[in-house]
Amino acid sequence: MNFYRFLLLGFVLLISSNSFCLDEEKIAKHARRLVDFFNDYHLQPRDIDDAFGRDVHTSFINSLDGEFMLFHQSDIDFLEAMSDSLDDQILGKETRYILEVERIFLERLTEARKACESALDEAKRVLIRKGEYLDPTSYPKTAEELTENWTNYTLKRLQEEILSSIEDLPKDEVDLEAELEKAVTWAKQTFSSYFDEIELTGDYFELSYINAIAQCFDPHSNYFNESIRQEFTEELSSERRIFGITYAKNEKGEYEITGTAPGSSAWFNEEVNVGDIVLKITESDGTSIVPSSSTRAEINDFFFQISTDTIDLLLKSEGVKSTVTLVKSKVYSDDDIIKSALLAGENTNIGYISLPDFYTSWTDTSNLGCANDVAKSLRKLKKKDIDGLIIDLRNNGGGSVKEAIDLVGIFIDYGPVMTEKYNDGELFTSKDFNRGSIYNGPLVVLVNSNSASASEIVTAALQDYNRAVIIGQPTFGKATSQTILPLDPLVNPSTPSFYPEDASWGYAKITLTGIYRLSNSSLQNSGVSPDIVFPDLSPYESSYERDLPNVLSLENIEKKIYYKPKADFPIGDLQITQSDSKSPVINKLLVVADSIRVVQEEIYTELDINKAIELLELESDLFKRYKSLKKEAEYAYLPESTQFDETILKLSPFLKSYNDAFMERLTQDVELNEAYKILEKQIELSNNQ
Repeated sequence: MNFYRFLLLGFVLLISSNSFCLDEEKIAKHARRLVDFFNDYHLQPRDIDDAFGRDVHTSFINSLDGEFMLFHQSDIDFLEAMSDSLDDQILGKETRYILEVERIFLERLTEARKACESALDEAKRVLIRKGEYLDPTSYPKTAEELTENWTNYTLKRLQEEILSSIEDLPKDEVDLEAELEKAVTWAKQTFSSYFDEIELTGDYFELSYINAIAQCFDPHSNYFNESIRQEFTEELSSERRIFGITYAKNEKGEYEITGTAPGSSAWFNEEVNVGDIVLKITESDGTSIVPSSSTRAEINDFFFQISTDTIDLLLKSEGVKSTVTLVKSKVYSDDDIIKSALLAGENTNIGYISLPDFYTSWTDTSNLGCANDVAKSLRKLKKKDIDGLIIDLRNNGGGSVKEAIDLVGIFIDYGPVMTEKYNDGELFTSKDFNRGSIYNGPLVVLVNSNSASASEIVTAALQDYNRAVIIGQPTFGKATSQTILPLDPLVNPSTPSFYPEDASWGYAKITLTGIYRLSNSSLQNSGVSPDIVFPDLSPYESSYERDLPNVLSLENIEKKIYYKPKADFPIGDLQITQSDSKSPVINKLLVVADSIRVVQEEIYTELDINKAIELLELESDLFKRYKSLKKEAEYAYLPESTQFDETILKLSPFLKSYNDAFMERLTQDVELNEAYKILEKQIELSNNQ
């Protein structure tokens, strides 16, 4: 639920009056600037008409209350009628609509708060309830219905908190009364943070409205302020400069350290421990903040505005105060960086490179991105005399398009990679201009439904060149490219500017182009179809681009593109190999994965807490069975690390822990094992020609 996610993020909200104190002039100015900007540059401009106004209304209301937990149906009817003129209000820089939404939103928050508090007073009902919980599917028609929705939701959240806390406990040692008491304490603090602190999210309210306008053009366009833009660009980097602490309010309202990032200054500092209370944070220039008298938003803003690389933390641990100094530094992120290994078989050695995303460096051109890192890993693997290579793009949601083009260039001699189409109809073909390739041996690319965007560019190009056999499930189907551009009217986004941009205008992550493969067809909403389809063994449901609201559709283009594909692969023979050599545990894994999905849904809807506990035990047993089956498969290889030198691993315990976990995952990856066997067969067929 978006609402639950909102609570978990700990957004700092505070209602002390009946208004957010919205900056009407700013909202009106930014909204008008955004629609003008998008209609100048977006891939598919829209008429700013009644239909557009209704779409903005729908998107905005969904961002505030996508779970039908706040507004009444009468509110929605009233605002819907108002939205018919929302297009005119945006163009005329008026704010009548958003002020009405604000007024109603705050009124309903008051009702919701009372309902939540009332439900917490009846918390013991959690232990005796029966039946099934269903999320609301429509807005309540009365205040009583809203109260009932909040009562059911609050009690269900208490139950989920209890189940979460006892998940790893022996069930015969569980004291439900005591667990309920702890859950109520947690819920009072959590819900209180939501209801008591919402006034300071005027920015959140404004951002939601302006972002709703952007998302009416397509689901990947957004409005950013400066801090969100910085966070987004950091997500596309393999290294982040951080102090390395996470924090949250405890039951007493104090801010305590909840974790430290491996490899960070906080992680290496033995005086910083989980549970320490943060009494004061001081920047090196003397600027400081006292968390106990500040909101989380103010603390976040303080960290964002720090201009130096050093802070002092005044901590309290078991009543003892101490001051520690933390230094902001680059930290290795295992979720983002590439990982490589040698898959050593009886007769065949195959290189393996896992690429979680297409990271790059936006600010430091001397720090090259993922394509360069893949090239480095390839050089290490080639020293091992590999017979073939597997590139793993599963769960790679994309990133830098430039890095994707550079990655394709590693595996082809030279030539076109993809074509982009702009809103004026102009077509531009991106090419790899570098003669020669770093690796020209047998190649497999692994993909799944979470392989998207830049991953699909690489996969489609290598498939069109007949350069790689694609194995897995159909990809996500996102064939558009986004760029972050300043909204400052004095800055021309199409030309370099020496004028310092005014960050107060914000930034647009805007869809500028549609992407087409070498066949001139678009992958939008269809994705890449693998050469060899492998069953989806994930216990979680898949989602695709076509399921998103306001999704774009792209028609095929006509453009002469010259490239030289290699000879077709013997896909028929490889499919037979897959069928003949397929591990017998695969069908068992499919059954268990399906059972996990069913049980997870039953846990969520079951109101009888004792039955829910039984289902929780069943889920745990199923996951154990799932992991056990993966280990039972007969693996054709043994993984050997090439990622880090032994000296580095000895000097860096956290890198060693990452590497050990990576090696263990490779010994339990059934899909990778099947890909290995298919590539091994391809190598054999090639050698026999």
